[in-house]
Amino acid sequence: MGDPNFLEILKSLWSGLLLLSFFLAVLSFFWGFVDLIFLVRYEGKLKRGIKIWSKPLSDELRKYLSTLSQDVIETRKIWFSDRKVGFIRVENQEVLIHYRRPKWGTSWPYVGYVDLSEPESILEFRSSLPMHLFLLPFILSGVGIPFVLLVMVFNYYMESTAIESFLRQKVEVGK
Repeated sequence: MGDPNFLEILKSLWSGLLLLSFFLAVLSFFWGFVDLIFLVRYEGKLKRGIKIWSKPLSDELRKYLSTLSQDVIETRKIWFSDRKVGFIRVENQEVLIHYRRPKWGTSWPYVGYVDLSEPESILEFRSSLPMHLFLLPFILSGVGIPFVLLVMVFNYYMESTAIESFLRQKVEVGK
């Protein structure tokens, strides 16, 4: 362990790992930018992104989602045009939910996904893999771990509560 060559090899490996993670982060940033566009789009496949967390879906929400015969789209007037800020898209027993909280912008948006064909419905919160890979150098440096974890937990809270609130609001309107 006290061999100077061993320490030099470790130092070189660490530098190489950081350089590789930086290159991966740059690549992930551009890949993630495109991936984010497809993640929050109304069109496309319903199961998208990677699962970050999941929780059981209440019977009330399951009943509401299983009785939807058409998609739900919420728009808001932004400047001079109506913009899509949220939707519930239903197709073949699958449900995709997206909602943007007003005055909240993030580079790590989430969508909700539910497979109603499963015996026990689970609400999955899904996000972009490349945008999470972008954080790799900050995590590997060690210094960024507390900051990155704090930001990601806060982002998860904001995004997941927005999706759940949007769903509850639609259930209340549907009653």
